[in-house]
Amino acid sequence: MVELVGDSVQVGLVESAEVRARNQHPSRSHQLAKPHSLSAARRCSTAALQAAPRAPWSRIGRALGVDATTAARRWERLRANGLAWVSAYDSAKSATVAYVEVRCRPRALDSVGAALAGMPWVFSVDETAGDFDLLASVVAADLPALGRSVHGLIGGLKGVRSTRTRLGITLYSEGGDWRMRAMEPSGDAELSTPRTSHPTPYSAPRGAGLS
Repeated sequence: MVELVGDSVQVGLVESAEVRARNQHPSRSHQLAKPHSLSAARRCSTAALQAAPRAPWSRIGRALGVDATTAARRWERLRANGLAWVSAYDSAKSATVAYVEVRCRPRALDSVGAALAGMPWVFSVDETAGDFDLLASVVAADLPALGRSVHGLIGGLKGVRSTRTRLGITLYSEGGDWRMRAMEPSGDAELSTPRTSHPTPYSAPRGAGLS
């Protein structure tokens, strides 16, 4: 995942590697307090890495109209200043994705939310209004692992009253499908790769249930 901070707004730009391991940066927020305005060159550099995060600098340079050394130097400046960085997450093709509705006991919302956010297999936590208090987006290797994690780890948290799991069946799009569109068409063509246009089934086997 390539994430960009600019114009006081954090924008997620997702790296599209086939096999990814999630890597968060919880301590980075203090580095992002000062707003930055990104130049067109910086935006193009970030867009190029978003489109082809594993491409050699020579190819990135051709897409940007600069040499490989300049392309690498631009990215290093963005990275060193905390304006952009690379992280990763598991691909939907190799994971089981689900959405867990969590009901909390009175005055336990903050502690439960913090505990969920600290679990490496929980990739987002949202506070909601309605029949449940929190919605956790989670990922696991398979359905049995998902069941054990939800029932044992989330259900076992102090302050959790109940949970309900909704399994992700088909992936229609994800963050990695989004593009910044900051480069010239020739640059996009240099870094473009064929993309599937049909929905991708999640890896959960049909007919299996949560343990």
